Amino acid sequence: MVKQFDAGDAGIHTSGVALSQVWTNLLDNAIDASPESGVVEVHTWNESGYLAVGVTDHGTGIPDEVKDRIFEPFFTTKPVRKGTGLGLEIAHRIVTQNFGGKLEFATQAGRTEFIVRLPQANQTATCARID
Repeated sequence: MVKQFDAGDAGIHTSGVALSQVWTNLLDNAIDASPESGVVEVHTWNESGYLAVGVTDHGTGIPDEVKDRIFEPFFTTKPVRKGTGLGLEIAHRIVTQNFGGKLEFATQAGRTEFIVRLPQANQTATCARID
């Protein structure tokens, strides 16, 4: 795993349990999609009022015909008994509904990146820092 953290002093309002579900689902999917000796990258950055976290795998990419369904509940491209089709739906719901953020992805042959954008906390709010 390659980690690159560059979010400065960005803070976010957070629930550790909810965010751990997001990271678990994104990392599990990235590991599953990567070749056996593949690398999963995690990096952070500040972006126009958001703390952004990218999780990138170097698998085959997401086929065009399923891109519109990727966040639907019970949709999976994994083999039977390998996935429930709920991981990305849960992650998307937590990021967008619980935190008012965004979960997006960019994919091409050999690479898929999921990007979580969480609104930064204001200066007076109690916040958690992601290091």
